Amino acid sequence: MAKLSKLASNGTPMGTFAPLWEVFRVSSDKLALCHLELTRKLQDLIKDVLRYGEEQLKTHKKCKEEVVSTLDAVQVLSGVSQLLPKSRENYLNRCMDQERLRRESTSQKEMDKAETKTKKAAESLRRSVEKYNS
Repeated sequence: MAKLSKLASNGTPMGTFAPLWEVFRVSSDKLALCHLELTRKLQDLIKDVLRYGEEQLKTHKKCKEEVVSTLDAVQVLSGVSQLLPKSRENYLNRCMDQERLRRESTSQKEMDKAETKTKKAAESLRRSVEKYNS
């Protein structure tokens, strides 16, 4: 638009079209200034939006860093709370197996195996309870 205005001002100032050329030049100048102002404001808005996006990313990262310990604790608690019933069930099954073997009066070797398995299950249950409590 500025080039068009400059081109219009290069015409001859004499003649019947001179006032019309002058109006065209002035309006072209004003329109060019309006376009320039509009692009400047749009660029300012784009800068503001980009700055806001960067701040949003920083805030998001900061929030993630603050919450990561809570997330870890919740995941550990979830895992332990799922492990605890399994350990308890395993311990109860081992106790029942040992009791059944006592009633059936099986060999001492099998009784020792069952007792060892029951002790391991009890230790596993104890560790699960400690983890859950902590």
